[in-house]
Amino acid sequence: MLFSPIPWIFSTLFDRLCYALRASTDDIGSVGYDVYTGFGRINALKAVQAAVLRWDSPRLVPGWFGSENQEGDIAVFDISRNGRADLLVFHIDNPGGENHGYYRIGWNLDNFGNASFWSPVKLVPGWFGAEDQGAGVALADINRNGTVDLLVFHVDNPGGDNHGYYRIGWNLNTAGDPTDGWSPIKAVPGWFGWENQGAGVALADINGDGSQDLIVYHIDNPGGENHGYYRIGWNLNAAGDVTGGWSAIKAIPGWFGSEDQGGGIAIADINGNGRPDLIVFHIDNPGGDNRGYYRIGWNLNAVGDVTGGWSEVRAVPGWFGWENQGGGVAVSDIDGNGRKDLVVYHIDNPAGENHGYYRIGWNLIA
Repeated sequence: MLFSPIPWIFSTLFDRLCYALRASTDDIGSVGYDVYTGFGRINALKAVQAAVLRWDSPRLVPGWFGSENQEGDIAVFDISRNGRADLLVFHIDNPGGENHGYYRIGWNLDNFGNASFWSPVKLVPGWFGAEDQGAGVALADINRNGTVDLLVFHVDNPGGDNHGYYRIGWNLNTAGDPTDGWSPIKAVPGWFGWENQGAGVALADINGDGSQDLIVYHIDNPGGENHGYYRIGWNLNAAGDVTGGWSAIKAIPGWFGSEDQGGGIAIADINGNGRPDLIVFHIDNPGGDNRGYYRIGWNLNAVGDVTGGWSEVRAVPGWFGWENQGGGVAVSDIDGNGRKDLVVYHIDNPAGENHGYYRIGWNLIA
């Protein structure tokens, strides 16, 4: 009997259509899925906009370990300096006692986003905290010596208020190891929130003075709805210290969800107008499956304010997992066609070991 691809093609298209329709509904009634209104009212405009961004299937990060992770993040950069993007994946493991931070690198992403091979798992030394509630990673040449540096961030949850910290691994070699050690741990001043539920960092020269600026993002969980915030540490020097002070804390408008399970932030000039745009991602945990969402704050000015308004909230279609334990986002032109691609990442927590996944939304549009 001959195999005909036509039924399979129509089945795949139908599945994608269902995903697009489900992901673009307007939630009505109870928050999230419910037996009376399902996933909500179909919104044709949102469905068309969701369909424009072509999503591929989730890819498993091989060799995962840990049955209780406490956030993670990703970053994309040509670490090996061979002209191909590399994917750095980070997660915090929570065994008995102190937490531990780890990263590994998927080398030489091809035009379809596949890594040619993966590095060994690399430990971030000197970790502390037995209950972390957010984390992030970013890659940039902070000390301006021609090699990339790795900035690692986490939210610690001791008794009382949370606290945010970062440190820098200096001068990654082509194997992804910091050849000049790690900086001291640096506290982000003025942290607030007793129960954070996701965080992230990004690096960019927002004010155009030639130094990297540090964008720090976190999700706070007070009573009722959560809230997302970001702030900027201006002008990192060659030691990784913020020399230009910190911006005011900036609220991300229109937040939703009272139980988030990860988040991330990225900066890129998506619309090609010479100003950076802010991509904010979070995982919401309503009743039933989790869902991943992102939105874009257009045209950051030199003081870090969004001047071009915010996009609508956009769902990542086909999300899965009831209990995610971290997530992140990155932006890069992976296939080299001149358009930015969106890479989203999450840690799923089934029975037994966790698993890390990433997927790509191709060709972001303004």
